[in-house]
Amino acid sequence: MDAWFDAHKPGPVTVAGRPFAQTDGTTCGTTAIMLARVLADPQYAQELADGGPDAFTQRLVAEQRRLHRWTNRLWPQALGTTPWGVRRGLAEQAGHRYRIRWTRSADKIVAAVDAGYPVPLLVGNCYPAHYLLVVAHEADQLLVYNPAGGRLVPLTVDDLRTGRLSGVTAYRRTFAVLLPTLSRSAGPRP
Repeated sequence: MDAWFDAHKPGPVTVAGRPFAQTDGTTCGTTAIMLARVLADPQYAQELADGGPDAFTQRLVAEQRRLHRWTNRLWPQALGTTPWGVRRGLAEQAGHRYRIRWTRSADKIVAAVDAGYPVPLLVGNCYPAHYLLVVAHEADQLLVYNPAGGRLVPLTVDDLRTGRLSGVTAYRRTFAVLLPTLSRSAGPRP
């Protein structure tokens, strides 16, 4: 299997030479859920990658559509995925419970990522419109996955703290953060 990505280097997230990115304008949340599952479940990653580039593209589209339907049972799919749908998807697909916080908390995001948990951010301008996924932290840099382009992009902790997302996305505001429910006895994800 091709390497998915190096979680400590900016750049494209690819499988069989194809981008691991959202395939339409409404599946950023489900694509973030899928990447969280890839990080937690190497067998899932292998199943998606088996069969070469064309098979991967077909599986990516089919899995995004399946998850999008599953996380949006009562919400119109054309409006994307609600934070509650992403939370449900993360619990089912990535194997850990998350809670929604209507604020950005850089320190809590860093702590969760340092503990081995990816952290979804719901961003937008006037209204919530797009999901990003924070996947790594080193020194004062975070690596943030943007499903729209299928890339890992660096973001400083200070930029996250002050809401400057311009290097990652055109959206300017963080509306919500989905944080894992960490307990004192909880270790990193498997």
